[in-house]
Amino acid sequence: MNKEGFVIFHIEGGIGKNIMATAVAKAIKKKYKDRKLIIVTAWEEVWVNNPYIDRIYKFGGLNYFYEDIVKDKDTIILMHDPYHTTNHIYGREHLIKTWCDLFDVEYNNEEIELFFTPREIDYVKNMVLKGITKPIFMIQPNGGMQDLPYSWARDIPFGIAQEIVNHYADSYHILQIKRENQILLNKANALTVPLREAFICLLFSQKRLFIDSFAQHASAALGLPSTVCWIVNKPDVFGYKIHENVVSNIEEKYKTTKYSYLSPYNITGAINEYPYDTRNLFNVNTILDSLSIEKESFIKYDF
Repeated sequence: MNKEGFVIFHIEGGIGKNIMATAVAKAIKKKYKDRKLIIVTAWEEVWVNNPYIDRIYKFGGLNYFYEDIVKDKDTIILMHDPYHTTNHIYGREHLIKTWCDLFDVEYNNEEIELFFTPREIDYVKNMVLKGITKPIFMIQPNGGMQDLPYSWARDIPFGIAQEIVNHYADSYHILQIKRENQILLNKANALTVPLREAFICLLFSQKRLFIDSFAQHASAALGLPSTVCWIVNKPDVFGYKIHENVVSNIEEKYKTTKYSYLSPYNITGAINEYPYDTRNLFNVNTILDSLSIEKESFIKYDF
């Protein structure tokens, strides 16, 4: 009797990394089309209804995993981390390609995707966003993984983010994606809903301003062009052509690299490594000009 065949795709990291992994999963499934693709992750919300996978396991919920998936089975295990590769450390290519190469899987520009049912979308439209009469502007000025409320290495400086919100507050309903310990911008409304509902809220937004965190990945997965601000990380590695990518070009003045290991700066933004002599890392008018452009969306949902 033939053994049952599986491929385990083990993903360490946050929400955005999992969204990038949806493209890798497509490439894996093409190579191993006769095997069941098993996802092991902390963020099962990203993978719900994904047609390219067969089962999702969440860290902490792996009871009997070995006996069910590994023992006496024909199983391939893919759990190497692309962050630890030379190509990624030197920023030579997009992370998705690095990830596929790491698994010896051919990459043919597979795109990231998220999947929702019509009932999920109806619920967000009629319950979560009920009563909102203005067009929606969604903003994520701060990242989600670091413990500190602000990271200079990737967050939009508070004053700049507030100036953008002030510009649009009269004509738009501002929804800010944030953690509890992060500052709520004046005239903004905190978006405090489960993750999948936050994804769906993006579908109903007219303008979007993000940093390199999960919202920019989710917007790309949903075909929603957005403006994304970059400081330390690079759009060629973590970003998407669908977005308007605004890269800070402030010249570095200080060179504190004592605590740097395999990257020039820690993404948490240690304040003693701040390399600039100004806090104005972006030109506000450049961001406003990007947001003023009417961008065609490529969403697949009819709502």
